[in-house]
Amino acid sequence: MPVKWLNVDRTDDRVGRFRFTHSSTLNAFYARLGLHRDDKPLRADNYALHAARRRHWTTSYNTPMAANLAFVKYRCDAGGGLTAAPRRQHDRVAAVINERVRPLPDCSGELLCPLERLVAAWTPIVEDCDVERLCDARDDRLPQDDVSK
Repeated sequence: MPVKWLNVDRTDDRVGRFRFTHSSTLNAFYARLGLHRDDKPLRADNYALHAARRRHWTTSYNTPMAANLAFVKYRCDAGGGLTAAPRRQHDRVAAVINERVRPLPDCSGELLCPLERLVAAWTPIVEDCDVERLCDARDDRLPQDDVSK
């Protein structure tokens, strides 16, 4: 199955791809992936429960100053060791959030998640995302300022 958005089969010498953004974008991304999800949503009637313990969704911890997120891809051989051979079926991905390796929701608590599992879980998210519509400031559904006055 070709996964254009993933681009994992590159053969050039690129060792990283870097993007920079604001904390609000990271928070939206975390929410879409299901990261930092609390067992029970915060509401007025259960605030005491959340105040008594540290919540998972706390923006001051999740996106502090200089917040960062990295996905590190490892190529593994069938025995579990690392190799340079391009065998996508054994590739693993680690999510590093603010310099700490964290399990992803679609990975059953594993810190090194099988790439194929992430592809299966994230392809519908990517295919459902209309970047052109999201980024088009001329969208008719958005309020427009009349700059002709």
